[in-house]
Amino acid sequence: MIKLCRVDSRLVHGQTVFSWYPTLEANAILVVSDEYAASKERIQALRIAKPADAKLVVKSVEDSIVALNGSAVDKYELIVVAGNVHDACEVARACPKITSVNLGGARPLGDSVKELGPAVRLSQSDINEIKKAMADGIEFEVRQVASEKKRIVTSFDL
Repeated sequence: MIKLCRVDSRLVHGQTVFSWYPTLEANAILVVSDEYAASKERIQALRIAKPADAKLVVKSVEDSIVALNGSAVDKYELIVVAGNVHDACEVARACPKITSVNLGGARPLGDSVKELGPAVRLSQSDINEIKKAMADGIEFEVRQVASEKKRIVTSFDL
């Protein structure tokens, strides 16, 4: 079961490991990143950062979509983490099991034009991606850690 789909440019780090992972009672983390999936060194760095009891999988965007639409993920309590808004939106729009995306640490791929929180800065391209996904029924929310109050993003925020 997908417990959380999160945008965080830092991928696996303290907020994921010490807040989201235990609060959601997760047992696996899927990192969605073409760049990381192609690098054994980067995968190894993520393995060092993950919780000791967590299964960590690093896949490209395309391979993540295939995996998330399959039945193998159903046996896990899964956190999906993408490093940018584009990748998260692509996965969310292609995977009906994902109905909400948490914006936790977004650095824009281009120039920042909108700030939704202390660690959530969006480019115009990010805003366009989010609006497209929202039109497809995907909810977006801003929270750094699980204990914070969920703030739903509306089109007026963008």
